[in-house]
Amino acid sequence: MKLNSLTSRIRINLKKKQTMKTRYKIAVLAVVAVAGSAFLGGSLWWWFAGVFAGKFIARLLFTVALAVVIYILVYILIYATIIGGILWILIG
Repeated sequence: MKLNSLTSRIRINLKKKQTMKTRYKIAVLAVVAVAGSAFLGGSLWWWFAGVFAGKFIARLLFTVALAVVIYILVYILIYATIIGGILWILIG
């Protein structure tokens, strides 16, 4: 009986967190849409365009940021391997 009560509370907390994530996502999309609409004239069609452009731009920025981070990490790894190899040869 106690286990069922615990799992029930976990499910309720998980549902609350998912609801909050959805609310934040909707709020961010609304802010992006309103900003895009205000910037481009204020009509309803620009509002919709702002939503879709904002989603696209956000995904594009996250993808570019991830690519840059991976590039830097690989760059560091390659040079660390080269320097480590040289030190290994010199010490050995």
